[in-house]
Amino acid sequence: MGGALILVAILVLAFLAGGFFSNNDDGGVAEGADASAASTGEDNDAAAGTTAPAATTDEQPSVDETAAEIPDGFVAYEGRCFSAVVPDSWTLTEDAGERSYGRRTAWSRGNEELFVDSSPLTDPAVTGKAAAAEQLGFRNTATSGLIEEAGRDDMWSYTYTRSGRPSIAIYFIDGRGFGIVGSSSSDPDAVVAEARSLAASIQVTNPDC
Repeated sequence: MGGALILVAILVLAFLAGGFFSNNDDGGVAEGADASAASTGEDNDAAAGTTAPAATTDEQPSVDETAAEIPDGFVAYEGRCFSAVVPDSWTLTEDAGERSYGRRTAWSRGNEELFVDSSPLTDPAVTGKAAAAEQLGFRNTATSGLIEEAGRDDMWSYTYTRSGRPSIAIYFIDGRGFGIVGSSSSDPDAVVAEARSLAASIQVTNPDC
């Protein structure tokens, strides 16, 4: 009896420490799919998961500290979960908005969109490549296979059509699962380049946000 009580107590503590992933209520993760990695969906893209690994004690550079490194035409963003460098032609429309899977930060420019979804991890051992491969399997509008990205370790992408617009979805893991999407019908090549630049610039400031 005493052993059973101890086991129950351990399970309760594990739940409180990590929680469990809830599928994107807007359809970002396929029904019944393994949501162990970050994800992006056709109509509402999302990074997803729970049980994030322990936060590192290394301090991340602040926006002020990296201001000198911001190139012309870009601005610094510092939000609840991460900091980044974003082209100044984009307008911030959502700042760490709550989602069932985590949080979204979004920018717009005319009919173009650029956003970052993030959430805790369901599997602390998941890789960026595995996250991208899992979500690529859900895309019936994919226009490429997996693409290994430069700019940071284990960052992968694929291109697809989102709401009729050429798009890119980029994935990496850094304390949380991240999914970055850029979408444009007017200048897709430019937005793909900007999404890649944004993804490479992200500095996680709060993996438990």
